[in-house]
Amino acid sequence: MLKIGILTLSDRASKGEYEDISGPAIESALREFIANDVQFVYRLCVDEIPHITENLCELCDTHGCCLVVTTGGTGPAPRDVTPEAMEQVCHKMLPGFGELMRNVSLRSVPTAILSRQSAGVRGKSLIVNLPGKPAAIRECLTAIFPAIPYCVDLIGGDYIVANDNVIRAFRPAQKAAQKLQPPQDAPAPCALSHLDSKQNPHMVDVGDKDTTERVARACGKISVNREAFASVQNATNKKGPVLQTAIIAAIMGAKKTSELIPLCHPLAPSAIACEIEELPEESAFVLHVSVRIASKTGVEMEALTGVSIGLLTMYDMLKALDKRMVIGEIRLLHKSGGKSGQFDA
Repeated sequence: MLKIGILTLSDRASKGEYEDISGPAIESALREFIANDVQFVYRLCVDEIPHITENLCELCDTHGCCLVVTTGGTGPAPRDVTPEAMEQVCHKMLPGFGELMRNVSLRSVPTAILSRQSAGVRGKSLIVNLPGKPAAIRECLTAIFPAIPYCVDLIGGDYIVANDNVIRAFRPAQKAAQKLQPPQDAPAPCALSHLDSKQNPHMVDVGDKDTTERVARACGKISVNREAFASVQNATNKKGPVLQTAIIAAIMGAKKTSELIPLCHPLAPSAIACEIEELPEESAFVLHVSVRIASKTGVEMEALTGVSIGLLTMYDMLKALDKRMVIGEIRLLHKSGGKSGQFDA
């Protein structure tokens, strides 16, 4: 798991005079930017060089954080000594980070020229200074993050995977391709159950498994406007009985799962039960589907498919009254039987 250190530098926050909001702002932004599982290590200290250097060394050397982000203490005031502490702990300074952050901040405030933010390397850790205000933190992180993963690569730190849906990190094409190749002494990857020895898709052979009683229950929600909700409750919908039709569709969907989901085994459930819960306060309906079978493979996909088809049927019957309906929260609630045992959400 990736470890990232967050160090907030503030005399008042360290004394408990006000709540630290800068540290959580850093974590919030980085959780959006990074796709890895991340453990954040928090520290809070006064604006004094000995305390700052002690915390920076602990985060880098003891906890092994590949990235340490500080917030505060980079201005011209007498107690702003973060840059001085940085120079004492870093083996190399990277002034380009500060230059970019000041350039970005100058678009918002002319006082950005007063900031002495920088970055540096200690061992396999990259330390970056950020301002203290949450809005400025996000603005600066957004500007510099594309360079952070490759910088950590170059110093031998952990591999940071960017969330490409939010922000893209830069890596030379050759380096990115090398990361995709397993090292020479790496163990062989585990065989994928839906691929054969030639990496072609195939249906998993369950012939050697025991036949057991298997049950799966799933649910999902559709949120509608008040007019659509009332048409269902009052049975005034012009397309007919919505709830009854949705239940029939859910049963049909569960029975036809193998025709809709690639590589699912064709199954013949012994029982399929559906129930629709009305939520007037939310103007929503929750569809529950339970599937039972004596088989060599489970029926989770049948229950989930039944829920999906049932909710889509409700959408189809109500779309004339509400085109902003939202279908969501489709999830498995329970499964039992088979080698993996029982699961309850």
